[in-house]
Amino acid sequence: MDTIFKNGKIVVLAMDHPAYMPVKGLTSPGKIIKDLGPYLDAFIVNFGVAKTFQKELSDKTVILRADTENVYHNKPTESEPMLCFDSSDLETVNADALVTMCYTGHPREKDTRKNVAQLVSSASSSGTPVMVEAIPMGLGLKEYYTADNISYAARLVAELGADIAKIPYTGDIESFREIVENTFIPIVILGGTKGDEDMDFLKSIADAMTAGATGVAIGRNIWGHAEPSKMAACVSAIVHDNVTAVDAYNLHMVN
Repeated sequence: MDTIFKNGKIVVLAMDHPAYMPVKGLTSPGKIIKDLGPYLDAFIVNFGVAKTFQKELSDKTVILRADTENVYHNKPTESEPMLCFDSSDLETVNADALVTMCYTGHPREKDTRKNVAQLVSSASSSGTPVMVEAIPMGLGLKEYYTADNISYAARLVAELGADIAKIPYTGDIESFREIVENTFIPIVILGGTKGDEDMDFLKSIADAMTAGATGVAIGRNIWGHAEPSKMAACVSAIVHDNVTAVDAYNLHMVN
């Protein structure tokens, strides 16, 4: 785990979306990795990107997406998560850790629990860290992202053996602090769908860090931004330098 975190914190760029749905903005993975790498500690990528862009990823922590599902042709509650890779595939692409989904309340929740257990089991002998995205009901179903539901999901994946929980932010410091205190593994927040207001996004990160998060794992709100390098610098400053959202914005986005 010491190889994953930088002074106990981490900024991860998620680039794994095409294994779930088509997205705009990830046309040139190698360029994104090269341009944003200076501001980031790690990347979440699918096997194909990890294999093709090993040189570009060589000085960063690589977190390999172990599962996939189709939320393009299916509703989030109708998707069928499939575990495709495990710790035996890491060496092939020089990856350092694994990540998979766990959906609580989802019709296929049982399958995602099994996926987590299987991945943790495969990784335990080698000491490979496993990150689990603990998501109530399914991707993008924010009406289910209540503090109680998020808290249950986070604690569940900790109990199943995850090393890091990736969860939605609740929207307020106090409820998120309770989740952090109830979850005995490090927590990073996800970015979710692309937002319109930079300051709201940055403030949510600062508030989550205040509540005890150890970092972020964000995709579209960074690589999908009009100024991705500047946004990545803002996020890094908040996580690693403990600056406020306003100061990060003024320092990196305005100047």
